[in-house]
Amino acid sequence: MKEQDQFADADDINMESDYEIYYWTSQLKVTNDELKEAVRAVGNEIESVKVYLNKA
Repeated sequence: MKEQDQFADADDINMESDYEIYYWTSQLKVTNDELKEAVRAVGNEIESVKVYLNKA
């Protein structure tokens, strides 16, 4: 499995991982700051972040 594929199946965003931040900002088409704000607001569960960012 490629490294990026594991993130596509992940339930949470690991904000300590630069690669995961890069991956999810690319997938969601948001900036680092927008992603960080979303995680601060709703937690690191990807589905909650998508809803917060209107990307679900």
